[in-house]
Amino acid sequence: MRRWAVVLVAGAMALVPVRSVGASGHARGSTIRGNRPSVRMDFNGDGFADLAIGVPNEAVGTVTNAGAVNVIYGSTGGLSATATPDQFWTQNTPNVAGVADVDDAFGKALAAGDFNGDGVADLAIGVPFEDIAGLDGAGAVNVIYGSAGGLSATATPDQFWSQDSANVNDACEFDDEFGAAVAAVA
Repeated sequence: MRRWAVVLVAGAMALVPVRSVGASGHARGSTIRGNRPSVRMDFNGDGFADLAIGVPNEAVGTVTNAGAVNVIYGSTGGLSATATPDQFWTQNTPNVAGVADVDDAFGKALAAGDFNGDGVADLAIGVPFEDIAGLDGAGAVNVIYGSAGGLSATATPDQFWSQDSANVNDACEFDDEFGAAVAAVA
């Protein structure tokens, strides 16, 4: 029997499948780190879930509604902004592709998944109103990779995807809003 959970991401509710749990209490098919199962939202690989929070209308300097993402890391005591310092990401953060522009809405949609198969969660960040090749609101997605130190745009370079990216189907168009919704599918 497939179980479902309701998840609230960037203001929209979605049903997502929940992995079944065996008699041991661990999700079937999951890997075990110490006494805890691996966690899909674990950006630093410590076994605790971390929280990414989109702030799509955040001003970046004098740039209104450019958008940002806060990341707060999990610990034995729950979420903590001090055990592992919290992070604040924008398109003006060093090594993050793109530039914070008015009304980009960086962080409007978020999805976590292990995109490079290294056992640590990575973060896809929707930027639905990003201008691409002079087309207003064509949209894009930034991907920041997880590491032992948390999300990092230097350990593994940030990726920037749009419908103008090589081998991505279709083409950028005015108001496409590519990245308005993102999901990691296992």
